[in-house]
Amino acid sequence: MALMQQDGGLTLSTRAMAKIGQLYLNQGRWNKQQIVSKQWVIDSIKKQSYNDELNLAYGYLWWLHQDGFMAMGDGGNVIYVNIMKKTVISITATFKPDVNDRIEFIKEYLEPLFDE
Repeated sequence: MALMQQDGGLTLSTRAMAKIGQLYLNQGRWNKQQIVSKQWVIDSIKKQSYNDELNLAYGYLWWLHQDGFMAMGDGGNVIYVNIMKKTVISITATFKPDVNDRIEFIKEYLEPLFDE
């Protein structure tokens, strides 16, 4: 029996990652066309489980935070969506030593840039 890796191996540019974030911020719509079911988007960003180590809830491939949701890849890649600010931030970089460092970086240094 062949097994597929379903939680990784996706290679995207920073721009492509931002487009995925924007698609989900727009509840599955892109250029006035429904690409992903609105209900799927809603369901995928609802709490399905909880990770005590990261102190984050998890939906369908999305980590949930107080302002929205994010996809975090191995090593530091991230698609960060802030629903209230209608902002998408994508990063392709390495964050060490802790996965939560990228969340702090976004909240402390990047999000304030959009408030100006």
